[in-house]
Amino acid sequence: MKLATFHQSARIAATPREVYAALTDSKKHSTFTGHRARIGKVGEKMSAYGVLSGTMLALQPGKRIIQTWKSSSWPKNCPESIVDIRLARSGRGAKVTLVHSAVPAAHAKDLKSGWELHYWKALNTYFKPKKG
Repeated sequence: MKLATFHQSARIAATPREVYAALTDSKKHSTFTGHRARIGKVGEKMSAYGVLSGTMLALQPGKRIIQTWKSSSWPKNCPESIVDIRLARSGRGAKVTLVHSAVPAAHAKDLKSGWELHYWKALNTYFKPKKG
């Protein structure tokens, strides 16, 4: 099976610590994605969107998240992929840098657009100042 790696970066209108909390707190993750999530501590399992599962490998508050990741739609013999998210201050917000490796090549395009829509865009909407 051919595997791929892709890189993305995004600017989020929140501090790196706020973005980290949204990505690693089950309740906040569920709120910004609109789907139930269970995010564990290092060594524990995680799940999101009802189709994603993995294990939390490393957590550095406000700086880095590393986890395995697999979709139930991937071939059964496919290994788990690795998600490495780095966070850094960028002006008044955060720069998020993603490296997603060992992804089944046939699913890479959909994953790229999924990260952009369901994570980076969703996080910016979540952190958008509320009017009223």
